[in-house]
Amino acid sequence: LADCIRRTLERGRDERDSLMAELRRIVVDEHSLSTLSDRLVTHLGELAGRAGAEPRMSHGGSALDGRRPRVLFVGDSDFDLPLPPGLERKWDAVARELDVRVIGRAHAVRSEDPRFRLVPQAPRPFRGLGHYVALPVIVGRELRSFRPEAIVTKSPFEAFAVLPARSMARNRPRLLVELHGDWRTAARLYGSPVRRLFAR
Repeated sequence: LADCIRRTLERGRDERDSLMAELRRIVVDEHSLSTLSDRLVTHLGELAGRAGAEPRMSHGGSALDGRRPRVLFVGDSDFDLPLPPGLERKWDAVARELDVRVIGRAHAVRSEDPRFRLVPQAPRPFRGLGHYVALPVIVGRELRSFRPEAIVTKSPFEAFAVLPARSMARNRPRLLVELHGDWRTAARLYGSPVRRLFAR
């Protein structure tokens, strides 16, 4: 995933569209980005080869200007700090390729990790709404301080919340939206009844 994002930033519009179309197919097939592992890496490696990509650079390098691209990940996942071993391996691997910031919801936080910006959770009846209402402010702060070159959102719901802050940013980063199935029909299956307003 990190390699695909880096190559997306480096390439022209047609090649970016091809890379992202392939990524969307892979993500939809697997239902959840958090379950992707070696299969995703293999697919993206093959895709980069078909696109005529240069040989992969060593960790910490980038053809942009010799640095790691800055990418902001925005979602509503609950995070513990320190991270569980599986998530720690995942984000350590991503951080070797990208300079990352991750926005999520705070769960059991007993330490600090400079890569994470965790939002305190509101009381249960307002938990989801409170998170999405807070996102524009939190994302706006990261756009000013971290200055990402790309934003990756977990779903169209986070992307919708990000748009106000992105529209006011001096330099607008590229926005990549993950699609896990058809978000318009999935809105009927779980979560608040208000989500049905977005459904077909």
